[in-house]
Amino acid sequence: MEPELAQWVTDLELRLAKKLARVGLILSPEAKIATAFFTFLEDFTARRIDVKPATKEVWSQVVRNLLEHFGADRDLASITEADAEDFKMFLVTSKLAPTTVSKRLQFARMFSARQRNEN
Repeated sequence: MEPELAQWVTDLELRLAKKLARVGLILSPEAKIATAFFTFLEDFTARRIDVKPATKEVWSQVVRNLLEHFGADRDLASITEADAEDFKMFLVTSKLAPTTVSKRLQFARMFSARQRNEN
């Protein structure tokens, strides 16, 4: 969608937006936009200019693990607590030290909390 059109749709009165959505011309105003995991993680780490390069390197290891487990296109909103537990087991079976698993889970929780705060 062209930027001007996207802005026009965003600024529509709710009643009109719902009518247009009902006939399939636009997405429902209540529709939640899917955010791909890779897009969110890449954007989050790129925006953080307040952390040292070494921190970003550690985060990149967690990002790699998350993407290996969930895939780059997975919608963030679709990840459940059971999925998070599966991720924990994925790390444990990767033969990482318990403290490494704990630290990576801590960073994964941080990413998840930031994502919830941004929505």
